[in-house]
Amino acid sequence: MERVRKVLVGFSEVIEVVLAIGVAVLLVMDIIGLLPKIGAFWAVRGDAEEFSKLLSSVLGIVVGTEFIKMLIKPTFSNVTEVLVFLIARHVILSEATPTDNLISVISIAILFALEYFLSHEGADSSLMADVSKKFRSRRHSRSAGSREGDGSESEN
Repeated sequence: MERVRKVLVGFSEVIEVVLAIGVAVLLVMDIIGLLPKIGAFWAVRGDAEEFSKLLSSVLGIVVGTEFIKMLIKPTFSNVTEVLVFLIARHVILSEATPTDNLISVISIAILFALEYFLSHEGADSSLMADVSKKFRSRRHSRSAGSREGDGSESEN
């Protein structure tokens, strides 16, 4: 069973790398496609619509770049960066209501708070390891506290 698990983990890592390479190829194509948009914007520098198109393309490239980093090294910090850029792109490019913008800003604040909470202890490890470590330490401290309080500890 352990051998099957190792094979599946290896297979999933290969898929992540292949996806990252695919996204990188698409990003290069998007960067090449950005050159005419820069020219169009330069021709009509005061046009807000052209600026919006250019900004949308640039932010798409930024999100794609962060996504590649997340696929290659799935740390909580990288996942947080992707989500922050996605939310920022939504706030900047969409014609959202003030309530939507407030929710987006609160979401970013929650992401930063989670990043601080989960990576406060030091080195950046994988996302699930961070979450699991925090969950175990909280669960252990609660169970230890309840055992000390009720006198149910047994001496072996």
